[in-house]
Amino acid sequence: MICLGKQPHVKTDKKKVEPTVAHLRAYELFKADFEKRHPGGLVFSELEYKGSTTYANPHRHSIRVGNQQHDRLLDALGDDFRRWLNPGDFRKPDGIGINAQGTVGELLEVTTRGNKEGAITQMRDKLSTLEGINRTHDLRVYWKPTSWRPANTERELYYPVKPWPDELIRYVCFNPTYRDTTQPGIVLYEMHAIPKSSLRSVPAAIPQPIREPLQTAYKRPEFKLVSAAIWAERFLTTYPTTKPILQGLAFMMGAGALVVAILLAFDPIPGDEVAAAYAAMALIRLARR
Repeated sequence: MICLGKQPHVKTDKKKVEPTVAHLRAYELFKADFEKRHPGGLVFSELEYKGSTTYANPHRHSIRVGNQQHDRLLDALGDDFRRWLNPGDFRKPDGIGINAQGTVGELLEVTTRGNKEGAITQMRDKLSTLEGINRTHDLRVYWKPTSWRPANTERELYYPVKPWPDELIRYVCFNPTYRDTTQPGIVLYEMHAIPKSSLRSVPAAIPQPIREPLQTAYKRPEFKLVSAAIWAERFLTTYPTTKPILQGLAFMMGAGALVVAILLAFDPIPGDEVAAAYAAMALIRLARR
């Protein structure tokens, strides 16, 4: 997969699962990274420190983890990590990591590209609340935004989700974290999709020197036998002169338009459309290197 750039027509429906999937994926990666950097540390999200998920019962005690420093800190959060507007308004961080000694805490915020300013405000307010908890409970925790962000790799930048009925593929893209913010602790995402209607588009002007190799390579049996990444690597090895052409087309057309153009050049048979789209994206990603 690749970043298709800003796609204003691709919306994130809050009633669908994408926001939850994006948050969980970012948290999963953050948790693995924090635990690697801080063995014995504690990582949690949302209302886990209250032993809950979506609603914090103000009378429910904090969880216990068997580490004296952590338990003391969790007690403090369970009492005062809140807005103080109503009984159940406890803060719901997208991710918090605390080292084994209970002296360093990192905060993570995950949101859509369009809600960047809101996330920055949330980060500032939560850190302020945590510093107040330090004073109230005589804690010595250095709270800060995490320096972690998804690695600039296909595995961490993209995550597939179930496409909508009018789409071939749909996935979470964390590339806006690099493109649209320099704020530490803020991970931004957007949804990318290739609509089925793109197969009925007017074919873009793919030059003949690359159109014929694309069609030939697509028709070979190995197209269905290997992964998109392997197929793309073999294609560029077999047809090395196509790489600079693809680079130029990506620059002129943009990644999204080029994916569709390659897809149309393949002229995939019914049932092959999704595999062809993944192959097109793999080809563009490798050609850009």
